Amino acid sequence: MKKHIFTFCLLFIAALSGVYSQTLQALFAYSTFMLHAEKPYIETYLSFNGQNVALRKNTHGNYQATIEITLVVKKADSIVYAEKRNLLSPEVKDSLSKDFTFMDVQRISLENGIYEFEITLVDKNNPDIPVRTEEKVIINYPKDTPLISDIQFVSSTKPTTKQNILSKNGYDIEPYVSDFFPEKMNTLSYYVEFYNIASVVGMGKSFLVCAYIESYESGGKMEPYQFMKREYAKNSNAILWTFKTDSLPSGNYNLKIELRDTTNNTFLYKKIFFQRSNPRIKANTNNAYGESTSFARSITNDSTLTFYIQSLIHIANEMEKDFILNTVKKVSLEEKQDFFDGFWLLRNQKNPKAEWMKYYDKLIFVEKNYVLPFKKGYLTDRGRVYLIYGAPNHIIDEKFKTSPGIGGNNRAAYLPYQIWRYDNNIKQKQGKGMFIFWAPQSSPDYFLLNSNVEGEINEPYWESRLSRGEIPQGEQGEAGRQFERGY
Repeated sequence: MKKHIFTFCLLFIAALSGVYSQTLQALFAYSTFMLHAEKPYIETYLSFNGQNVALRKNTHGNYQATIEITLVVKKADSIVYAEKRNLLSPEVKDSLSKDFTFMDVQRISLENGIYEFEITLVDKNNPDIPVRTEEKVIINYPKDTPLISDIQFVSSTKPTTKQNILSKNGYDIEPYVSDFFPEKMNTLSYYVEFYNIASVVGMGKSFLVCAYIESYESGGKMEPYQFMKREYAKNSNAILWTFKTDSLPSGNYNLKIELRDTTNNTFLYKKIFFQRSNPRIKANTNNAYGESTSFARSITNDSTLTFYIQSLIHIANEMEKDFILNTVKKVSLEEKQDFFDGFWLLRNQKNPKAEWMKYYDKLIFVEKNYVLPFKKGYLTDRGRVYLIYGAPNHIIDEKFKTSPGIGGNNRAAYLPYQIWRYDNNIKQKQGKGMFIFWAPQSSPDYFLLNSNVEGEINEPYWESRLSRGEIPQGEQGEAGRQFERGY
């Protein structure tokens, strides 16, 4: 299952009951496979919730939604596939009975290449505003090459009695169109295919399929969520399996598939991200040696532990951020200790305390050097960058920097600024990672103005702002040259 999930929003106007806002929501995902290990194809999935569609009486006297779906597939500006169709929801007796979902599944045969998918949705019972989105799709299945298809999350399966759009390898497989598994779902099912494995191990020879769930943050395997099966190489092999996840704690995970030869060497693998919500289950706080890793029990001051937890906001995942922002002040000291233990266990299963102590050293530095009378150090921009990326390799600290004027003007004066240079320890960036912070109007706080690091602020005209317009937009002065050099 590809990772892209989209939500389409639409404003509806009700002619009989006044004007009100309603949303048409559709989850979109896709998976790619090969037919008989020879020709690629893509499956597209659009899933709708009955709560977000308009129902109208049909000729049977029941209520039903109708969604018009238009799909156009382009390759290098040429249309290679186009279809418009109506998707009908289940029929219900009452217009208020909207507790249902319905889905559109399509298969399209495509050659290897890069495609643009254009999707347009119209609720035929409220057709005022069509909704459009575009998505780039890459198909890459080289012939005679060992490959793993996309991993498809599965909602339900049953043996195929009549071939249909859901049929694969003897089963009707209904996809699960999301990467979020809520508390009420206690299983995770998946389907995956392997092609041309004989080119590695030999036709009819054995190989091992290993599947397991790992922590997204640490990469550590989650016990006991592991599966192994011996397969024998054909042109195409397939696996359909289910993990029971009723005891899997809330968190971010990968489902990883590995193929191993007879010497147990991994020669092919693929993984897919998913998120689990299971608030009833706390993360296991015992390490592999059976020793307690509940180091948070030694932190008995409630306000201190609350501060420690709040300081994690910049490195937390979305569910952890929700706890930090909305829940931490409402729960008991013991629950905070459990959260703190689980947080660091996800990042270092063998020694979570050591992982915390590395972060603690950075936090102490931040609170000593960047704290302000009205703001804790970890809430400042410099504090955030330090906690995420660590200490910079070099800092330029300028309080009264000037630059030769542009176009014959006098010297340009800059507001106070700092440039931080990271040489090797920013994983997202090759070479030097650069940050520039400034103090607008001589503020005691320095704010991030620009960075070349992926995911951070990238302001093309930052030097003009830093010089209060004395360096024209698009021109470079001495601060710009410092930023490029890193010294």
